[in-house]
Amino acid sequence: MNKGISKEMEIREVMKWQLLIAGAVDAAIKGTESYIRHMELTHQQGERRDCS
Repeated sequence: MNKGISKEMEIREVMKWQLLIAGAVDAAIKGTESYIRHMELTHQQGERRDCS
């Protein structure tokens, strides 16, 4: 990397980006799970309407 920054600063910068990426991935997974639950509920409600 850049020779102008210390190894400690370089590690801190990498860790900062890792946390940012991990947070974005976590949010994407939670959003996907929420969407799947929503679609499953919508599908179940459609089946109930068909039965009545």
